[in-house]
Amino acid sequence: MEKRDLIVVPECDDEETGEHTCWAISMKGNNRNHFIWISKYDDKEYIVEDSHGNNLAKDKVYKTLSGAKKKAEEVAHEQESKQFFSD
Repeated sequence: MEKRDLIVVPECDDEETGEHTCWAISMKGNNRNHFIWISKYDDKEYIVEDSHGNNLAKDKVYKTLSGAKKKAEEVAHEQESKQFFSD
């Protein structure tokens, strides 16, 4: 499975602390880019989601960014192989 870079979404940075709270993984399909999002909702709450906020990990919440990234990579791989994108 392909390792993918996380793209920081600076528009979502915490206004008070400047910390990152949202990342994306990019995929190609149907002649355009698609994204899987990872959102940080708490110190230890990362959720893999689509652009509508739907949890793509069957309601699982991750305690680390690296755990969420691993799941996001799996979801991206599945979506690319099926050419069916959730965004």
